[in-house]
Amino acid sequence: MKTTTDEFSHNIKDALAKYSGVPLRHIAEFDDIYESDALNEALEYDYHDFLVLCGPAGTGKSFIAAYLCYHWALDAYGRYFKNGADWDKVTAQLREQIVWYTAYEVAAATCQEQWDIASKYRVLVIDDLGMEDNSPRSVAAINFMVSKRYDHGEDMATIITGNMTTDGITERYGRRITDRLIENGRIIVCDVPVVRRKIKTAR
Repeated sequence: MKTTTDEFSHNIKDALAKYSGVPLRHIAEFDDIYESDALNEALEYDYHDFLVLCGPAGTGKSFIAAYLCYHWALDAYGRYFKNGADWDKVTAQLREQIVWYTAYEVAAATCQEQWDIASKYRVLVIDDLGMEDNSPRSVAAINFMVSKRYDHGEDMATIITGNMTTDGITERYGRRITDRLIENGRIIVCDVPVVRRKIKTAR
């Protein structure tokens, strides 16, 4: 059964929303992008080690993270798009390769769940770093996650978004985590929106 590029793209988006937890509101805006320095720099990411997207609210950090998940999936599974019969294989693999968690969810997970999250996925997004409660348990959870992803080496991609600067990350989580993010990653400051917001007209 033949399928078109548009159908393949739609199926990728659908699978990311259903199985990987990528927010649908970001997926819905993939065709409505403004070019920006932060987006262009993020698209140079090679999906190894860490990518940290930081900056004020509303500048598209989470959107860029979602778009990077989509971009990786298209590249990883593009060879399948001509044959729709292979789609079940793609879906099964995709749900095991990409996952999206908020920092709050990571902090609230059990130790075993945190271990599984850190060890399993080729592409992991930790969204809204700093929005979880500032308790010793939460700080330990974030440090554990970064340490385990660091230990796995460059075979895994970890994309982190948050409003904090590197100084803020150091103050909250300790110098060790910042050193690892800088040593084995890229930090991109997002300062302008990357999505064209639709304006609702009054009736």
